Amino acid sequence: MVEPVKPRPRGWLHAGMVPASLIAGIALIWLARTP
Repeated sequence: MVEPVKPRPRGWLHAGMVPASLIAGIALIWLARTP
């Protein structure tokens, strides 16, 4: 569903979780690569 963008804490939290998840994924890859 397309919802109007509103300056809400939940919106900021979701925006912060996206890059955090990417960093976590990269960290998991690095941990898997290291012996």
